[in-house]
Amino acid sequence: FAELKRSRTTPQQLSRATSGLGPRLEELAALYEAYQSWLVRLNWSDHEGLGWLAVNALETDSAVAKRLRLVVVDGFDSFNPTQVALLEALVDRVGEMLLTLTGDREMSRLAYRRFARTLAVLDEHLSPRIEVLPARVPPVPALAHLAASLFESDAGRVPAGSNISFIEAQNTALEAREAMRWMKARIVRDGVSPARCAIVARD
Repeated sequence: FAELKRSRTTPQQLSRATSGLGPRLEELAALYEAYQSWLVRLNWSDHEGLGWLAVNALETDSAVAKRLRLVVVDGFDSFNPTQVALLEALVDRVGEMLLTLTGDREMSRLAYRRFARTLAVLDEHLSPRIEVLPARVPPVPALAHLAASLFESDAGRVPAGSNISFIEAQNTALEAREAMRWMKARIVRDGVSPARCAIVARD
């Protein structure tokens, strides 16, 4: 249901699309319609439905978000159709919208494939003015090599030195705990300022 709602597929659309395709898909459409009707009857919304409500508010009330001077969209590598609709509804009423996306002007590297698809979607719906920021080469040679060679089959090897460590953990919670322990050791034992630290993790 979450995937259907992220794609902005209504129960009526799913019901029409699955009609005559067999009981399994028709039952899925019936369940989706019953679920959405139940939410509406109780005046509730699920997590994905909040996106629908936000888009609807922007599309039906021209005063919503009109006073926003700047909207910054950072840290995304893709946008689902609901998010694209939200950005599309916002872009003409806010003072300025700034989106960041990893990549370069050509977007030809394998590592940038997902970002290239995202850029094509944004270009179609938002017609953005693209500004390529100057690349900053990591000062650690091993990290510079990793950044330049990610997903490339012909990448050579360089010594990692003491700048890269690998930790194996049984699950995500233990992995996070070990990362926090490592970070605390850098702050307490090595005197690294917390302002110079970051932990990056996929959600």
